[in-house]
Amino acid sequence: IIMSTFLFGIFFVKISQIIAIKFDIVDRPDSHIKSHKYVTPYLGGLGVILTFFLSFFIFNNYEIELKNTIELLSLFSIFLLGLVDDKYNLSIKTRLFIQSLIVVTLLSTGNIAHLSNIPAFDLAFTFIGIIFLINAMNILDILDGLMSGILIIILIGLITLNTVMASNDFYIFLSAILIVTLISFLVYNFNPSSIFLGDAGSTFSGLFLAIIFINTINSSTHVSFTFSAFIALSIPIFELFYVSILRIRKGISPLHGSKDHFAIRKIIMGHSVREVVLLTYLITLLTIMASYISIGQSLENLLIITTGILITFFIFGYSLSKIKIT
Repeated sequence: IIMSTFLFGIFFVKISQIIAIKFDIVDRPDSHIKSHKYVTPYLGGLGVILTFFLSFFIFNNYEIELKNTIELLSLFSIFLLGLVDDKYNLSIKTRLFIQSLIVVTLLSTGNIAHLSNIPAFDLAFTFIGIIFLINAMNILDILDGLMSGILIIILIGLITLNTVMASNDFYIFLSAILIVTLISFLVYNFNPSSIFLGDAGSTFSGLFLAIIFINTINSSTHVSFTFSAFIALSIPIFELFYVSILRIRKGISPLHGSKDHFAIRKIIMGHSVREVVLLTYLITLLTIMASYISIGQSLENLLIITTGILITFFIFGYSLSKIKIT
């Protein structure tokens, strides 16, 4: 399964690269927001989607319930939305409206994070959380190999948590397929990149992560397990809040493009793209280790761990906010 999925990925990403060039679905460094130097195909998400679904249909041995069918259809729908956005640059309102419709469909089939005994709170939190992750992963997709590598590490972390709780093997299977698919994509996407995921790939990744996250935290009622799952998402949570705060201070929408990313600021400091990406991989790995340590801890210890992480990210973000963006 692993080797076949990897080879599928190598093939389909290459095909996507050719299609993107033929139909001019490319990313041009024609604004102050772009950090790359060359025209680059913007259709990596197509290769990821084709690989993911082909491997799923070939190797799946699990019984597919209605809930699973809606999840897969939602993933395909968010991919199509991103694909249209990559080509026609949809407005923020249009994207959020269609994303909301897709999320509501997911919620209707039981994809709700059970965090409290208040159904209305859980419903609202899950809706906002899914929209949050869809756009957080899109915002993270700013450097060669950055988002894909981060997602691989986080999914491995969540797979481990699912294994510990002996939860639904179906989601472990899905995660394993996407991990291998993203590894094949990184062959082309790691710096220097020859193809980007585009919104089609990054928003698909965000929704996929949300689905896996919800089913992970629902596999246990222990508060430490919920904390550990949230800690695993530290990097995307930090990036979206960080970029949003800096953009709001400038009087622009959090979803409006700008260079207010921690990764871009590290590059302005003089670090190479590879150094920044590898450093972020390391930080993500450390947060995964912290999530493992959190399992089974008392509430007091969980608060100490969480406070330590928050302080660390605050200092990191505050120091980078002093870097002047041109």
